Amino acid sequence: MPVQVRPSAPFFRFFERKGCEINILQPFLFSCLRIFHKKLYLLFSLTLSVSDTFLTTSKDF
Repeated sequence: MPVQVRPSAPFFRFFERKGCEINILQPFLFSCLRIFHKKLYLLFSLTLSVSDTFLTTSKDF
């Protein structure tokens, strides 16, 4: 009976090998992601509000 290998198997194996390094880096990575996500969200909302104002003012003209 042939063993089915999922395409993601090498990916998981790589992470198993690197497991301890990832555990050390995880909090750092998550804080970076959180900060980046907040900045991205602020930028996105700012862009939306600016485009919204631009659209409303251009409708007036």
